[in-house]
Amino acid sequence: EYEADEEIVRRLSPNMIREWFERIPDEDLLLLDFEPGVARPEWMVLQVLPVPPVDVRPSIILQSGIRAEDDLTHKLVDIIRINQRLRENIDAGAPTLIIEDLSELLQYHVTTYFNNEVSGIPPARHRSGRTLKSLSQRLKGKEGRFRGNLSGKRVDYSARTVISPDPNLDISEVGVPVHIASRLTVPEMLS
Repeated sequence: EYEADEEIVRRLSPNMIREWFERIPDEDLLLLDFEPGVARPEWMVLQVLPVPPVDVRPSIILQSGIRAEDDLTHKLVDIIRINQRLRENIDAGAPTLIIEDLSELLQYHVTTYFNNEVSGIPPARHRSGRTLKSLSQRLKGKEGRFRGNLSGKRVDYSARTVISPDPNLDISEVGVPVHIASRLTVPEMLS
């Protein structure tokens, strides 16, 4: 039996984790149910940040005439600013503590860029105190991009109902009530 007198705490950087993932042979990935040609674990560690085009994050003009940037643009500016500070400190040979703090701050900004509702992490806010709307908040939910903009909309001449069985109908037939069928529009060919 082994008893440790001291706990060994080691900070793992994303680069270290990525290097470990890269060393996993393809045979072991198959055992982990990864398809090496399609997905590898090191791909879960970001090296390049996806940036949506300006059309997705347009500037807005307030009633006072002042131009304000989109929430995603604010987050991208924060990420670029912290990344530049981190690079300058690494190049200048700054103490490890400063580099670790800047790395954590960069990770916080990247996390809140993707999802500003992560439990245990304080949400990023505007100077006014309003929480920033992240990439995931734009996509999910009833008012999100998928359900709010891209999925089906209300149209004329359509209906919905509950499916109920009818023993008089064949499996390939659909029963339509008479009062609905009498109002259906049928295309007519003109000569």
